[in-house]
Amino acid sequence: MSENADQSDWSEALPEQIPRPTAWPAAAAFGLTFLLWGIITSPVLLGIGLALFSASVLGWIGEIRHEEGRS
Repeated sequence: MSENADQSDWSEALPEQIPRPTAWPAAAAFGLTFLLWGIITSPVLLGIGLALFSASVLGWIGEIRHEEGRS
């Protein structure tokens, strides 16, 4: 493509709506870490990891559904 290419067929970029920051992905990562660590070491850590991972995934899904309803 040459430097003097015709730009008349270009369109204006549409603004994207960026979702607001959330802690749910980090909580899911911690929950998954505890869950996998609990498989190796202790049923207590397994239970904590399972509870934390489940709660964070449900919270994350709930927040996504709330964001979609707001758009």
